[in-house]
Amino acid sequence: MIDAIAIVKEALKAHVPEVPFSTVLPDPAPTSAHVLGWVQSATDTDFLYRPQVALVCWGTSDASAMALAMDCARAVELAAQTHPRLSAASVASLSRDTFTPGGCARYRLLLNLIINK
Repeated sequence: MIDAIAIVKEALKAHVPEVPFSTVLPDPAPTSAHVLGWVQSATDTDFLYRPQVALVCWGTSDASAMALAMDCARAVELAAQTHPRLSAASVASLSRDTFTPGGCARYRLLLNLIINK
């Protein structure tokens, strides 16, 4: 099975290597730059895997969290130009999470990916 999160993690490591990435929420929750990612939904055919990947991007301010989310989107879009299996990546939505506790900010990014099998 194709691991969409591994593809996203590889793209982020190439473009924002200083930012930690996880697939489970760390304890304690982040209070600085961090990216949490998972596959939210997907369709699967004989030739294509089309996951929707959710990324939650933390920052110390709204501006830094939004900038990190935009950097993540750009990193995955750029990866689609060179990755042997990732043929397309696009932003489905970008939204501010207004319920972030404790002196940090976060943005939620949904990415639509098309991965060739």
